[in-house]
Amino acid sequence: KWVNDIFYRGKKICGILAEAVSDFQTGSIEALVLGIGLNIHSPKEGFPKELEDIAGAVFHRESEQEDTDQSPSEASRNQLAAALIDRVLAIYQNLGSEEIQKEYKGRCFILGKDIVVYRGNDEFPARAIAIDREGGLIVETQTGKQEVLRSGEISIRTN
Repeated sequence: KWVNDIFYRGKKICGILAEAVSDFQTGSIEALVLGIGLNIHSPKEGFPKELEDIAGAVFHRESEQEDTDQSPSEASRNQLAAALIDRVLAIYQNLGSEEIQKEYKGRCFILGKDIVVYRGNDEFPARAIAIDREGGLIVETQTGKQEVLRSGEISIRTN
């Protein structure tokens, strides 16, 4: 899901899932549950063949023989989790700001690329052209029609 993945050195290192709990009568959001999965180290045996070109990690193991004592301690994992939470909360407090939007757009590497949009059982080719003020991905279909994606899944076209 395009807006929920974080890439480092061209590979996905993090996935974020968000679920909102809304008030049925008012439609307002009462709570938000956020789950973040972060690959700290690549697996000793490497990523499975089908993922090796797309999956990455914050720290890359140089060899399979790398000493397991070099892996992060529980304390350093807790420090990383705390730093991540601090950063997410700082971004949340400034979510609507132009500075956050500018930084997000500047880091969005899919703009200008040909993509495939997946929506339920449908899929269609498009080109990612911009991010709107609410964070939606503006795409242009092969017929020239522009759409704003607020959810769904995309992949970058390789052919």
